[in-house]
Parts: sequence; structure tokens; C-alpha cells
Amino acid sequence: MGQHVITRPSQPASLPPIQESVSKDWTMANENDQEGIHSIHIYPARMVPQVIRDLIKLYGREGEPIGDFHGGSGTVAVEGLKLGYDVTTTDINPLSELLTSVKCTYIEESKLEDRLSKIRAAFSIAKISHAEVRDATDKIPHLEYWFQPNVIKGLINLKSKVLDVRDSDIRDFFKVCFSYTVRKASNNRTREFKLYRRPGKKLKTYDPNVLDIFTTVAKKGISGMSYIKDITKKPTILTDDARHTSLESNYLGLQLTSPPYGDSTTTVAYGQFSKYPLLWLGYDVEDVKNIDKVSFGGKDSGEGDARDVLERSPSLKSVEEKVRARDPKRSEVLTRFFRDMNDSLKEMRRVLKDRRFCIIIIGNRTMRGVGIPTINITKELAEAGWEIEGKRKKFECLDVKERHIYQKRLPYVGAPQGRTGEWEPCDLIMNEAIIVMKSD
Repeated sequence: MGQHVITRPSQPASLPPIQESVSKDWTMANENDQEGIHSIHIYPARMVPQVIRDLIKLYGREGEPIGDFHGGSGTVAVEGLKLGYDVTTTDINPLSELLTSVKCTYIEESKLEDRLSKIRAAFSIAKISHAEVRDATDKIPHLEYWFQPNVIKGLINLKSKVLDVRDSDIRDFFKVCFSYTVRKASNNRTREFKLYRRPGKKLKTYDPNVLDIFTTVAKKGISGMSYIKDITKKPTILTDDARHTSLESNYLGLQLTSPPYGDSTTTVAYGQFSKYPLLWLGYDVEDVKNIDKVSFGGKDSGEGDARDVLERSPSLKSVEEKVRARDPKRSEVLTRFFRDMNDSLKEMRRVLKDRRFCIIIIGNRTMRGVGIPTINITKELAEAGWEIEGKRKKFECLDVKERHIYQKRLPYVGAPQGRTGEWEPCDLIMNEAIIVMKSD
């Protein structure tokens, strides 16, 4: 497929001219091209900093705040702040809040290096009791299934040293490093975001060193601090649901976000990804379990009759019939997902000023062997409009640019079917689209 470059959209005379300083090769950028502080912690479906930076330069308006209603790991927050914008993000995942805050908080490298040395020294002389192991096992479900005995002791030791840090910013930095250490030291397969345990044969020889992993992660984070040294503002970080935020109407000058590409069962399970880092950090078990339940398409998500959304999108109505013929339960998940997507788009329009840009980065996916044209459905929902505060409002789609996802953790073929060990051969998300829309 050919490479695309963003074209400058037509603008009304009231909007300022688009900045010229944008790169030419953003379509070739990979998820692995995480610069500076962005590389401190992996996260599902991370946006590429180079792409976000250029989109803000193209579509942002000086003096008007930027919003990201699916804040994730804080890419929009970091890049927006670096360009001098006020940024508001929201995400229901507590790990997102922690990552975004840390990635937007500059700390002198020497202070972090000094604290790292103290953590390492305290770790090396500490002794972990059987009572501490039993306490951790009681609080964290299936702990011994997902972590080797020595890893459990190492994480207990390391957690106490991190939480002993008095300075809250430095403590949060090392909490992020600890979170990634939990991921890397677990029995989970290396290139999976969902919880899939390593095969038994590999576990026999698997012996990760918790302190070494933590040290490597921390040093990488420390080296990335220079990337945000010039940031002078703090983002506004909300834990609001993207469908119902606390923001005022007509507040934002740009919406730039990447919603989930599908429900958590068969695409990216943000809750599963975050589960053990959050549990180790002391978050409530039920709250952590609830992340995927209330996410788009989850069984406890949204309000109202999900099937109402079918009348808003001809493309959705057509594919829902095909999915329902193969699996009625999966078709219910499909309609719930797009009901939630529709509600989020409506909220984006409510909070965005008139005649401003909304940029959605999203990709098509597959369900029960049926290709789901998520990109086209999103456009149709946005252009159908909504009744908002007594007025009919909508988005106008100006352009759609596709980029190939060159390196990613989602598989290219083979979709999980929600049942252990069962996969469906099919093409999965290989491309994503940048949908450029304007509020009416």
C-alpha cells in the first residue's frame, strides 16, 4: 500500500494558518519509535509521538486547550505540553492516570539517580518473611500462578522501598518503574498484552531478576527526562468516563484521541494489561476487574438500548446482521461497543468549540470472521449528529488518511474467540486511519 501524507484541510477565514514545521515521514513511524520519556512503560495501542506532534501542529489553535478522551499512556498530553498547549486527558484506567502524570513531570536526573542507588542498596540487605509472602498471596488473586516464588519475594521487597520514598513526584516515577517491572518479571508471555501464561517448559528455566529489571527500566526513564525538561505546565488529568465528562461545553479547541478499536474480549483488554501492576501497587481487586467491564462494549458499559445505534450507521447495521447470523451474543457486544463509541463522539462534540477539529485515530477489526469497518462506522456516527443542549450538532469528515502499523503487539492473523485455546484465522488490525473531522 502506498504511503500517505496529511494534506492541509480547508479552513474558514476565522481559523489561523496551519503551522509549517511538520515532518514528512510520520506515516513510517512505528509504535516502537517511542522517544524520550515515552519509552518508560509499554501500554496497549500507544500512539506514536511523531504522529501526534505533527497533528497538533497541523490542527491545534494557539491559546486553545487540547483534549484526549482516551488518555492512555499520555502521548497527547506530553506532546501537547511540549508545544505549549493546555491539555486535558481522561481515562478510566488508574494506570493511565499514573503514567500520564509521571511522563509530564520533569525531575532532575541527579535526584532520580541518587534515589535509585538508595533503593538498590536497601533492596540488597532486606529480608522477606513468610508472613509478608502470605499477605501478598492473600491480597492478590492467583499470585503464585503468574509469578515465580523468587519474583514474588523480590517484588515485595522492591515495592516497600519504592513506597518509602517521601517525595511524591519521585515516588510516582519509581511506581511507574515498578509497574513495568511487574509486567516484565511475570509469567505472562513477552509479547502479549492479555494474560497468557508462558508454556510450562519455558517456565522451568525462567528466572527473572527483579532488581536488574527495575534498574534497567529506571535508567531508561531517567535518560528520558531531558525530553520533558522544557515543559512548564501540568496537564489536567481526569478519571471521567469518556461518555460523560465533567468538562464544560465548548471548552476545547482540538480533540485528538485514539479510542479502543474494539471490545476488550477480542481486541485490547486494557484491564487485563493493567491488572497485576495495579494490584501490586495496592489498588482494589474489584475496581481493577471493573476496568474491562465498563470499557466500550463491556457487559456493564453504557446506558440505554444498544440496538438503537444500528439506525445511525448503515455500515454497522449491515455487518451486525452478518455477525448475528454467526453468533448472536457477539452481535450484542458489537452493538454495545458502537453505542458506547457513539456516546463518546457525542461528548467530544459537546465539549469541542464550533468549527474546530476532532482527530480520531482508529482501525478496522474482525469479529467472528466478519470484517468490521470501524473507520467508516465512526464517520457515519459522527456525521449523523446528536441533539446537544437543545441544538443539532455534528461533525463533518474532511479527510481520512491510512497508515500501516509496522510493528505492534496485536497479532496480524488469528482472533481469540473468548474461549481458552480457540482462535479464528482472519486478517486483524494491520492499518489504522486518521480521521480528520470538523465541528459544525
